[in-house]
Amino acid sequence: MKYEELERSYYERFSEMSITQEGVRYLKVRTLIDIETLKASEFLKKRFKIERGKIKKSVIEELRKKIFLDQEISKDDLDNLLKGVFEELKVFRTINLESLKSSLSKIANEGDDYWNAWKSVYRDDIRQHIQHHFVRTITIQSYEKLMEKISKELDPVVKGYTIISWFNQWSSEIIEQFILSHPKVIPTARRIDKVDFFFLDIPLDLKITFVPAEYISLSIKNGVITDPEQIVEEIKNNPQRLIKWLYENQGEPRFSDSHRLFIVLADAENLDRSWKLKASFDLIQTKIDEFLRSRNSRNDIPYIDWEFKGNKIRGKWKTYSDLIFITKE
Repeated sequence: MKYEELERSYYERFSEMSITQEGVRYLKVRTLIDIETLKASEFLKKRFKIERGKIKKSVIEELRKKIFLDQEISKDDLDNLLKGVFEELKVFRTINLESLKSSLSKIANEGDDYWNAWKSVYRDDIRQHIQHHFVRTITIQSYEKLMEKISKELDPVVKGYTIISWFNQWSSEIIEQFILSHPKVIPTARRIDKVDFFFLDIPLDLKITFVPAEYISLSIKNGVITDPEQIVEEIKNNPQRLIKWLYENQGEPRFSDSHRLFIVLADAENLDRSWKLKASFDLIQTKIDEFLRSRNSRNDIPYIDWEFKGNKIRGKWKTYSDLIFITKE
């Protein structure tokens, strides 16, 4: 497949293009060579003899194509370049990781009220929440009443929303670093759409989530389980069923046919407390390491058939996807 065809296919037929040898090479070059990476990486500028003042979009396009077509730059060369740039630029280089972990664990232990506040607005956004509950409601007819309601109701919601959003952002960053730093993984030099890292030469998109309430309800409705408490064992026994459901029930505005690695967290005793597991870093790192070490070829990763029936997007796809199911028993 020609370079120009690969560029088109990246947007139009990603799941097919991205598992070909040429497609994987294209994606590795795309994440390696970018304005952001070239400006930040002295290693890259020196390797490809690029002056900082000449880094612009036209140069990027030419350099990507040149590297892609250069057969003297082998697969191993590209992989080593990606690892080198990742080490040079990785976000945690200047962060006190143990202090960050401690803060996240503190939120997990003490943050039930924050979590409840976050849940009250997360499906919406904070602006719509304010409009609906504080601006447009007829129950507030005075400045004094507005200030009272803000103090009693909005301040705790904004505080909880902010704290849990921070918790989710940085716990996800740490979990992703466990994967990107693993010796069997080729990290991206920078994130690109649909690709967070390469494993067994599969470009994978990482998704960290919990067991969806809708999935539990559907499993009961279809007679797969008879009680919500049975869902943990059901997922352990049939993870591909959940993978397929997650693809087929993704939101249409953010639809993607990326190959995915799902990390699903579940507190078996109380699924409502599953969010706290995002701070169980030792457990998560152990499970990630076990998973990555146990897979040695593409044949070890399920190749999932799924169908999407949206208003504008409809069709059938096949993607490589697997699931790391992490539970607190």
